[in-house]
Amino acid sequence: NPAGAAALASTLGAEFDYAFNPRLTAFARGAYVSFDGRDRRIGMFSSPAGEQFVSGRFDDAATRTLDLGARYTFAPDSRVRPFVGVGVGGADLSPVRATIQSPTLGATKVELARGDRVLEQRIETGVQFSPTRNFDVRLTAAAMHFDGQRPSNDPNLALLGLASEHGDVPAHWDYPAELGAVWHF
Repeated sequence: NPAGAAALASTLGAEFDYAFNPRLTAFARGAYVSFDGRDRRIGMFSSPAGEQFVSGRFDDAATRTLDLGARYTFAPDSRVRPFVGVGVGGADLSPVRATIQSPTLGATKVELARGDRVLEQRIETGVQFSPTRNFDVRLTAAAMHFDGQRPSNDPNLALLGLASEHGDVPAHWDYPAELGAVWHF
């Protein structure tokens, strides 16, 4: 499991809304998230000479998402408007690659999970504040579920003693806090 193998580098997104009425809004949103690879200790190697750590330098990665959803606003005539929302879409996940430092093989480049397109679901809640007539600030707390990535078939995994049939990245949840600017046309 490559959790913690990369640190958030940057996020860029855009959303387009259509209000059916003052309380119910449909949205389409896209986002690009990049991650900087990190050095991680990923295991131990045991030999007659003793135990040694196995470490890996994970490559940079990126995720692209596209969602369609709906948002319900509780106080549409107020300057402060709490809301809840749901969405579903797809995510394009980059491959999970690393250079593994092994005591017996040295540095070996491996692919731990293939790049994949997976289903993504989203639930959110938050508040939207209107300081002026055409401009709002939105603070959102979300929970996003991503289906798992397929395992790699990289032959270098076997050289390192890693089983590729168990190497998929499992489905996981992310919990982003988002701050957005909203312009009304």
